[in-house]
Amino acid sequence: MAIMFSLPLFASLLPLLTHAQVSVQTVNIMNNCPNTIEIFQNHVWIQESIAPHGAPQVIKSDADIPLSLSASANNGTLVGINFLSGEYFIVKNASFFDVGVSILPADASPSNGFCDSLSCDSASCTTAFTTIPRLTDQVPSSPPPVPLLACPTATIWNVTFCPGGTQADPGSIPRAIHPGGRPDLCVDVQGNVQSLGTPVQVFGCNGSPAQQWLISKGNTQVRLAGTNFCLDAGSNLGNGVPMKIWQCFDGLPQQSWFYTDDERIAVVNQGLCLDVTNGNFANGQVLQTFKCTDNDQNQEFTD
Repeated sequence: MAIMFSLPLFASLLPLLTHAQVSVQTVNIMNNCPNTIEIFQNHVWIQESIAPHGAPQVIKSDADIPLSLSASANNGTLVGINFLSGEYFIVKNASFFDVGVSILPADASPSNGFCDSLSCDSASCTTAFTTIPRLTDQVPSSPPPVPLLACPTATIWNVTFCPGGTQADPGSIPRAIHPGGRPDLCVDVQGNVQSLGTPVQVFGCNGSPAQQWLISKGNTQVRLAGTNFCLDAGSNLGNGVPMKIWQCFDGLPQQSWFYTDDERIAVVNQGLCLDVTNGNFANGQVLQTFKCTDNDQNQEFTD
């Protein structure tokens, strides 16, 4: 995107703009949460999980490529950094507030309203947008109003999830479910068609809303995040029944699941488990229910 300035303004900002354009940007992602988190870059899982208080995940980026980071693909808290202008912000989802986050320009000191730290640790925070703001790619001549901040001289950014050390109930956090414990594969709503009866399948993880679920250990529904659709085992429970989504109803037997400590998702009191049909982990393979079997990778589902 072209950047247009008047000549006097361009001259006064040229050192800052040139610095932002040519510098490689470093982002250190840290996890202060009590749980391991997955990191999505621009809504795509970057094949990295960060343990609580583990080593930071480091991202290097060209200065002209904006960056967004989140702990769930589309429905949770998001950090945005526009390296070209030095602007940065947080976006929260008050309906599915999954994790707090802070961002700090690490190699620039706060001065005259620029380069301050930014943090949002609850759904009620006033330091976050509720939708992604529109930015101009222009280096600001004065500090933008919170919740947008700017630090045009920064080249190192520290992003910390759960800066206060606490996290929402995992059952309220939208996240992927991985069949066979394979982090490259996700439980997926076919075509992201959110309607009654859409099949639920195995598919490569892509960070889409079709792969974001709400699930808790123990008794649980398995709900497609941000919708009123749940994983449904059908009214005729048994071996080989293909999985689908259906309108969520509390207490409905075919939507009543138990997520076990050994990573199986079982229909409550039926001896049936969510199962990868015929052990086929190919894209498009519709999931089924089948008799629960110990140590069966086809029935292992990690989140």
